[in-house]
Amino acid sequence: MATKAEVAKINSGRPTRFCDVCGQSDTHPRHVVQLPPDDTAGTPTDEWLAGVDLSGATAESVRRLMAGDLRERHLDCCAAAGCPTCQATEEITDGARGDDLIVAVTQPSELLDKVRAVGTEGGQDG
Repeated sequence: MATKAEVAKINSGRPTRFCDVCGQSDTHPRHVVQLPPDDTAGTPTDEWLAGVDLSGATAESVRRLMAGDLRERHLDCCAAAGCPTCQATEEITDGARGDDLIVAVTQPSELLDKVRAVGTEGGQDG
């Protein structure tokens, strides 16, 4: 298991991003999916935006949120939305969240290698 110092080092380069499902802004791992140029599924609705706390958000995180060409979801939120890759990751990491999930997905793991292989077959987008 990684030490707090090792986790801090991993986190130091991680961007703060919003989750398209729950609206939380943090550095936790995300499933990021690039959408086709004509797809509007990633564009946030006024209703969804009304529930998002933008105070303290970085300009980059707001830009990514508003771009509409990406889906960025916490792995647990993406799993709940039906993504088989994120569901498998949730199972393998025993539902780890935050720093615990960062440690789990950055450590060598034969099981996670299999999940990564599944995620690259057929472009799963949750």
